[in-house]
Amino acid sequence: MNPTAAVAALIGVSPLDIHGATADSATFTSECDDCTATGLVRLEAEHTHRAGNWTETTAHCLPHAADAIWALDMADAASITAIVPTTLIQPTALAA
Repeated sequence: MNPTAAVAALIGVSPLDIHGATADSATFTSECDDCTATGLVRLEAEHTHRAGNWTETTAHCLPHAADAIWALDMADAASITAIVPTTLIQPTALAA
């Protein structure tokens, strides 16, 4: 299983909707944008429009991450990268 598939399975979304990545867990100190839980999923959404391009970064807990990905997808995000702490993914999932 590649990192995108492993992250998508953890969040409960299609691997076609995101690019998955992992990072050191020390980088995840934000609070979820939707509740007071720890933001274990950092989403980086690239938007490309005629008026200009920008990247939107948000933090979400696991239960709210799938809804946030859906909302970004509906808002025509060009690409969505979901980054989770490496410790949440089984080493065997990343190696496969």
